[in-house]
Amino acid sequence: MPSIIRWKCAPPNDAADARLAAELRVSETLATLLRNRGVTDAEEARAFLDPKLTALEPPEAMLDATRAAERIARAIRGGEKIVIFGDYDVDGMTGTSLWVNFLKLAGAQYDWYVPDRLREGYSFGDVSLDRILGSSHPPRVVVTVDHGTSSHAALKRLRSAGVDAIVTDHHEPPDALPEDAYAIVNPRRKDDVSRSKDLCGAAVTFKVVWAVAQKLSEGLRVSDAFRSYLVDATAYVALATVADVVRLFGDNRVLCSHGLRALRASTRPGVRALLRSARLDGQHVKAVHVGFRLGPRLNAAGRLGMAEKAIEL
Repeated sequence: MPSIIRWKCAPPNDAADARLAAELRVSETLATLLRNRGVTDAEEARAFLDPKLTALEPPEAMLDATRAAERIARAIRGGEKIVIFGDYDVDGMTGTSLWVNFLKLAGAQYDWYVPDRLREGYSFGDVSLDRILGSSHPPRVVVTVDHGTSSHAALKRLRSAGVDAIVTDHHEPPDALPEDAYAIVNPRRKDDVSRSKDLCGAAVTFKVVWAVAQKLSEGLRVSDAFRSYLVDATAYVALATVADVVRLFGDNRVLCSHGLRALRASTRPGVRALLRSARLDGQHVKAVHVGFRLGPRLNAAGRLGMAEKAIEL
């Protein structure tokens, strides 16, 4: 016998809906939809309906973001090799791509690494560390994307090898954080007081890259080249935000809204090819397209142990 699905409807509040509709100059139907999503304040509703990049919480609000940015900027200026250690899902792949293109723009010495899902598994493993540390030109800085908060042993090994490990992640942290990381940027840390708790891994990367751009620009206002890149890079964040199924409120909504536009307008050949393969070239790209057409195409590469192909794209 099929199970019974019971729909639970929010109780009506006609007076509140009428008041909000009048303040916003919108229909009461839209006001009801906003209230059902927990948006009851007019100012909050305006921000919800018209997300602006200027409303983003600055990167320094996240614990360790400034420390991480200072170290990465110092490595870029000093010609130290940086390795970006990503993950093989959409979140990890887009965050890795975001870093790699930024480091290329900044003139850094860099490399990137993503583990083989079938042979190495998730996050750090001995095979991964052997390859990174055993190269002819080992790094001085390793930056994780979308993992690392619980990697006590791997971070200890990196520190013993003289490598500063910077963790950027969004997964639930353990009770005791690793002591051997140079910095751990994870909004879910219990001691982090930022409002960005629901960011995906690529969005955390975006914030740290933004902070590095500020350090390299020697001011809160980044250079024109970095600003143009960051706006373009919201396309990567939109892909990851939808594919990782995080809440589309606050900074996530801002980044996704602008990122979907940036995705459609992107001039990068790989992004254009991805859109063409999903029959979205020249169309208005929506979140549903990311969730059911673009995200699965990228995830498939990681599932088959070929995440590097998607990152190269």
